[in-house]
Amino acid sequence: MKVVLGKLVDLLFISERSCVCCGLAFKPSDQGFLCENCLSEIKAIALLERERPQWISQVGVFAPYEGVVKEAIRLIKFEGIKPLAHALGEKISKHLKTFIENFSPDIVTPVPIHIRRWWVRGFDHNVEILKGAKVDFQEVLVRVKHSKPLAQKGVEERKKLLKDAFKVKSKFLDLIEGKRILIFDDILTTGTTASVVASTLMEAGAREVGLYCVAQA
Repeated sequence: MKVVLGKLVDLLFISERSCVCCGLAFKPSDQGFLCENCLSEIKAIALLERERPQWISQVGVFAPYEGVVKEAIRLIKFEGIKPLAHALGEKISKHLKTFIENFSPDIVTPVPIHIRRWWVRGFDHNVEILKGAKVDFQEVLVRVKHSKPLAQKGVEERKKLLKDAFKVKSKFLDLIEGKRILIFDDILTTGTTASVVASTLMEAGAREVGLYCVAQA
């Protein structure tokens, strides 16, 4: 709704948009919140290797969770700016596809959001980012347990909140048996979510699980 109203205002020449990152006025694009200069700053940045989450064999991260990347993810998740998810997907596409080529998964699957969060936002941000990246994927998992946002939670509290939070959709149980799966998520923080999702996949018969995240906090 915010995007639709924004476009209507732009067409009527009533307002001038300011970039939420740099504050400079700019001609709105489909997403209308970040200017092209700021979007151009979204680039792959090599990070120091950290300890892999449990059950994860390989980890790929596009950039640190800061600056324009952080603001883009915030706008997508908490302001519901769906076109920005597609724009972010375009930015990570080359890096993600290179990781996929090297890891060679049988299936790429996003970490899902709970249906209650979907109804509030209207879309799954991970799904839309993958669409923007033009990567083939399958929604293998469903989130069956709703929890409060995990951003300020510690490892142990995250584990408690995420216990039994995910399950493999019944139609994919035979498909993932013995397969190498790549999990896609927006932010890698403690690695708890990735570990829980990977454990769920391994228990369902997956042979190996990797992880790719847009940003690392």
